Amino acid sequence: MPDAVGLIQHKVSVPDAPERLVPRPRIERALGMLIERRQVVLVLATAGAGKTIAISQATAHLPHPVAWLSVDATDTRPGRLLAYLEDTLARHVPAAHQVATRALRAGIPHTESAGLLAESLKGHRLVLVLDNLERLGVSGDGWEALGAFLHYLPRTARAVLLSRRDIPAAIHRELDPTSVASLREEDLAFTVEEAAGALRLNDNTTIDAAEAVSATGGWVTGVLFEAWRSEEHTAIVGGEADPLHGYIASRILAELPRADRDFLVTTSVLDAITAERARALGLDSPARRMQSLRSVRCWIVNFA
Repeated sequence: MPDAVGLIQHKVSVPDAPERLVPRPRIERALGMLIERRQVVLVLATAGAGKTIAISQATAHLPHPVAWLSVDATDTRPGRLLAYLEDTLARHVPAAHQVATRALRAGIPHTESAGLLAESLKGHRLVLVLDNLERLGVSGDGWEALGAFLHYLPRTARAVLLSRRDIPAAIHRELDPTSVASLREEDLAFTVEEAAGALRLNDNTTIDAAEAVSATGGWVTGVLFEAWRSEEHTAIVGGEADPLHGYIASRILAELPRADRDFLVTTSVLDAITAERARALGLDSPARRMQSLRSVRCWIVNFA
């Protein structure tokens, strides 16, 4: 399509499901109920919590069309973000075609262009999923454009926002608080029954599902890495011989600000972290670091 030149089509496609997948009907029901009752659903959880797979499973069973955009770092530029939003929405609502890009070419500010794109969806029942929103950073023009889009989103449309970080306060100010709901980290965590199913799918019958859930808090990636621990899985990930340690190093620790990362490394000798204990280790501003880590949904931390 000439209008799609320069856009990565993989970003505007619903992610493929893994070949071996544990059905999670409880999440399908929960998401369906929230979308029915609220206009914006927040799914905020740490890396490896299973956000993308769980929501792609759940949206496959919705009675409405689903538009999907996987955000990346280039989308911090509002024009680029709006181009991708426009493309994925126009697949289901032809009236959205070229609305934002024409407005931007005419010199209309990106926030107003975003509003025009949102209003083009009027009268259409549609669910828009925005994945990997943490890649927009903690603030900036990309968030401003998205905030304007959500502010003008018609009542018939729905948005599901997936992120490893909390959504900026500026976005919350654009939303009617009565129109927002959330799926929590604990909602995405494996139940014992789901963990048992995942272990069976990975041909592992030696790990007790209840113990795996207790040890990991049901963290999906933690349970799955337990299932993958065997002699035939010896690939080194992120510089670690243990795949789970490598995942934590490359996908969680490496993405934290240096001050937060240093705080975690220094306090790793503690079974539970308090401001008093951290201060006893010689760390400055422990309360600030703990609050920062909470904002990035860091499940590997046990705050007492």
